[in-house]
Amino acid sequence: MGILPILSILYALFAMNMATDAVTPAQPNTLELSKKIDITLNDALAKSEDIASDNLVEKQEEEVADALGDDEDDEDAAADTPEPAGFDVEVTDALAEDDTAEVDELQGEDSEALDGDEDVAAENEETPADAPAPAELEEALSKANTSADSKGSIEKRVVGGSVSSWSLWRWQVSLQYKSGCGYRHTCGGFLVKRNWVMTAAHCVDSRRVYRVVAGERDLNRKNSREQYLGVYRIYRHPSWNKRVANGNDIALLRLRSYATVNRYVQLAVLPPANQVLRHGYGSCYVSGWGRTSTRGRISNLLRHARLPIVSYGTCRNRYWWGTTVKSTMVCAGGNGRQAGCFGDSGGPLNCHVGGKWVIHGITSFVSSRGCNVVRKPTVFTRVSAHMCWIRSLIGA
Repeated sequence: MGILPILSILYALFAMNMATDAVTPAQPNTLELSKKIDITLNDALAKSEDIASDNLVEKQEEEVADALGDDEDDEDAAADTPEPAGFDVEVTDALAEDDTAEVDELQGEDSEALDGDEDVAAENEETPADAPAPAELEEALSKANTSADSKGSIEKRVVGGSVSSWSLWRWQVSLQYKSGCGYRHTCGGFLVKRNWVMTAAHCVDSRRVYRVVAGERDLNRKNSREQYLGVYRIYRHPSWNKRVANGNDIALLRLRSYATVNRYVQLAVLPPANQVLRHGYGSCYVSGWGRTSTRGRISNLLRHARLPIVSYGTCRNRYWWGTTVKSTMVCAGGNGRQAGCFGDSGGPLNCHVGGKWVIHGITSFVSSRGCNVVRKPTVFTRVSAHMCWIRSLIGA
């Protein structure tokens, strides 16, 4: 073999070896680059998660601060203005324009006097029949809560409470105003005598025609238990004005006829003058057909929710209602879960005291930020603060 073929073979072998050496290092470099890319992506994801986590923590801290009702600045304080818990948005039709008389005028077209007087012996003012004690109510609430939890309807259960049975709140009435050919629910109320109903002053207007429905449970269904009673005259507290925070949010409605007291309709028991329940008293329940959430709809069924009493001193704290609350009011709730809501106005705060149900409050207002805001309990007119005025109208 000549020298040239040998040199050609050697050159070819050398070239192959060089080609091999040129390819081999590229593989680990590619893997290293891939690893670097993976590490960079992981770092970016980690940083993104850290940022998201920080944002979430900041958001939660802001929500907690907001929930605690930190209203030190003017903007937050302005957001906590009282909002009457009646006159639901769905039922605020324009008021009639042809009647501008005073509030205590006669209702409707017929201005004839009632047959007889409120002192009629046939009034038969029975004491409300025994109703379930708080322990039984708690059991019913627990069952209702469990059912609601399983369906995920927490907000509806918490704000609107539980559906009330026929044995509860038999003094409760639905206050309705004439709208077209029918009537619409606007507020609650309760029978204090067979021909007298108590409600909130902001619930009534002399330019509307009203009726009350006793024995009502389902607004969408009529039944033989219901009694329809026209309103004859409206009496608002003489010191009432349209700013509910000024207090005196109480009105008495004299009816055209007498309610029949039976197993479905009873009279409310009122407290002694100036009686005040202690802070944390837990046997009080708000009842009504109000919204089941701040932006929800009126409930067709009568519902109730447990609202422990909040003392005047606590409720007047600047982190609660501050100076908005007056000594003639009652605060109840404020845990951010259970509360009265729009449409519940005028209804009773039913408290189990001394073995019987006593009406200690008339639902008046909630926070404009929502019905169930932490440290913004539902505010009621304290009935015991107005007993002299009440007795001057309806008697002993």
